[in-house]
Amino acid sequence: MRRRRNRKNQRAVILGTTIALLGIMSVGYAAFQTNITLNAKGNIKQSGVVTTDDLKNNVKTENGDGEVASDGLYQDPTEPDRYIYRGAEPDNYITFNDEEWRIVAIESDGAIKIMKNPTEENLVTPKAFDTNGQRNTGYCEQGAAQQYGCNVWAQNNSFTSANEQFTGAVDKDSEMKTYLNNDYYNTITTNKDAIQEHDFYYGSVTWESEDLSAQVTEEKKASTKSNVGLIQASDYIKSNTNTAQCGTFKQVRDNYASCKNTSWMVKGLTSKWYWTLSPNGNDNNTVLHVGTDGRLTNHYANGTSGYVAPTLYLTPGIQLNGKGTQNSPYTIIEEKS
Repeated sequence: MRRRRNRKNQRAVILGTTIALLGIMSVGYAAFQTNITLNAKGNIKQSGVVTTDDLKNNVKTENGDGEVASDGLYQDPTEPDRYIYRGAEPDNYITFNDEEWRIVAIESDGAIKIMKNPTEENLVTPKAFDTNGQRNTGYCEQGAAQQYGCNVWAQNNSFTSANEQFTGAVDKDSEMKTYLNNDYYNTITTNKDAIQEHDFYYGSVTWESEDLSAQVTEEKKASTKSNVGLIQASDYIKSNTNTAQCGTFKQVRDNYASCKNTSWMVKGLTSKWYWTLSPNGNDNNTVLHVGTDGRLTNHYANGTSGYVAPTLYLTPGIQLNGKGTQNSPYTIIEEKS
């Protein structure tokens, strides 16, 4: 009798242990199925979450002849730690402020540069870059700036045009910069916490130049931190997959009809053009803009027919959902307080 009881007890212990082990294995398998990983900050990242590292895992490479093979994310040709979206229709759609925006670049500091999708229906109401007579000292009192407006984006203690013909202090920000960082900024009601105040580069450029790297260097000679800005002229050049014909400022000017078909920054335009924040280096009163026909050309700063494509930076480490397509754009995962 005692032996039978012992055997029964042993069977009960074995059965209980087996059930417990199966339970532990089930929990472990369930956790495995949810594909939980850890990101660099030690936060839990669940399956489906997209980080900047995930985006960079899909970086494409150029063909041997320098032409880009297809639409997508590429290493910046002049800034190796930066990544840019190129082509007529890359998967760089992102929802911001409940609106359709596009990712321009992943910066070297991890910030994501985005702009409101520059299509006919999305561009913000036309506005002068700077009204003539609003800034009338130093750099802005020279040349034709008093007649046509001053072309410098922000206040600067000493600004010089690329041709070195105009130089001096700029006493105030442009009207465009003031508008974007006040009136426009106040219209942002969703995802505002995701914005990072960031450097915007607005050095003077030569729009006939055949040296893209040199023009990026010129752009970086002047910078200001703000919440909202516009794209640099070089951002438009770099968005093109046809690098053989559209890889420099001069090439885009000469081959604009072809360039229009291979850049998402101009593909959606039929009758409107929009400002960049890059001043034309040949004078002090015109600003480069992206034209309807694909040209990168200049316009008087006081022109009121230029539309606005607001541009800003999302904080490094931000997490996204989605696929980046127009039907399934990236969306920002809001941090829970």
